[in-house]
Amino acid sequence: MISQQKQILRRQMRARLREIDEAQREKFSSMLSSRLAIWLADRQVAAAPALAFAPMASEPNWWSAPEIDPVRFAYPSVRDGGVNFFRISCREDLTPGEFGIMEPLADDSRRVLVESAITVLVPGLAFDKYGNRMGRGRGIYDGILARTSPACFRLGVAFDCQVVESVPIEPHDQRVDGLITPSGFIACARPR
Repeated sequence: MISQQKQILRRQMRARLREIDEAQREKFSSMLSSRLAIWLADRQVAAAPALAFAPMASEPNWWSAPEIDPVRFAYPSVRDGGVNFFRISCREDLTPGEFGIMEPLADDSRRVLVESAITVLVPGLAFDKYGNRMGRGRGIYDGILARTSPACFRLGVAFDCQVVESVPIEPHDQRVDGLITPSGFIACARPR
């Protein structure tokens, strides 16, 4: 039942994302990125390990603000069913990976342990105000988030249209602690 609800929501979210034209996507991404830059500066994220994702065409371009340096983050590389994070020296270090998503080259000297991260920027198709998230269906980020320490802040990155009333969840689904959208920051509260 929940799986079927998720499939319906995934279709709805993909349709919503397709409705955003290029000009709107740039405008919304710029707004989100500026808000994220302020949030990152307030948390002094540059001083500690932070994990992120290279945005796909349908996702917010969270690194568009000039104040955000993508090199401050480590990015996931999916190899043989496992996911590890690696730092980059420039955006050009990211190349299409196994799923066509931009990934860094696996280089053990640049590896960042998920368990050491204090912040992780989390993609998703849908989020709700309780921090529930729905990804693309492979469970990759649920696995990553399950490995983070309790001190790590998990920040969902989304357009406003991706924030819904309720995301159906299963026991393995991982939550986020907050959301950053073009409209601002949302602290996620657990339902009572």
